[in-house]
Amino acid sequence: GGRASNIDELIGREGIVREIRGDTESPTGYLVDLAGEQWSARSLESGQILKLGDKIFIRGVDGVHLMVQKRREI
Repeated sequence: GGRASNIDELIGREGIVREIRGDTESPTGYLVDLAGEQWSARSLESGQILKLGDKIFIRGVDGVHLMVQKRREI
């Protein structure tokens, strides 16, 4: 089995934003760290801009990108 077969297991897990792709004001995507593995990601909410170090949850998968949402601080 390759990485693609178990990508759905990542949904619900927590990661951290390590890199911002494109312009910081309107990023094209992100690189997130999940337990030491780096994944390409996009924000689930189109208006939500993530910053370096933000903690995120994996909400879904779109092709090779993880769809992520910023963890709400309580």
